[in-house]
Amino acid sequence: LKQPCNQLEGSSVRTYGKLLSYDPRTHSCVLEHNKCRLAVDMGLCNTCIYQVHSLYLFIGELQADPNNAGQLLLRARIAKKVDGIDFNLFQQSLAKKRHFEIQHHIISR
Repeated sequence: LKQPCNQLEGSSVRTYGKLLSYDPRTHSCVLEHNKCRLAVDMGLCNTCIYQVHSLYLFIGELQADPNNAGQLLLRARIAKKVDGIDFNLFQQSLAKKRHFEIQHHIISR
């Protein structure tokens, strides 16, 4: 995340990474991608068995982490296991989609 935490609070985001830990009692986990870690509250997601070290995609909103001052927490609405996805190709397709949307004024940046 390149912006200060207070500017990102309330933002809807899609993120992915390796599930480092999962606590079924608190419905929380820690996600890692490119050596960056993010705490995730999965209380709104469907209950299923999450596998540590598998790759997951999360969609949700960022909020201040009540347990870690100055850090963000993702309150996930959607969690999907994505083992086997080619993340380089995924990022390329997202970049092309964003470029197309900007060119055709579908979204404003």
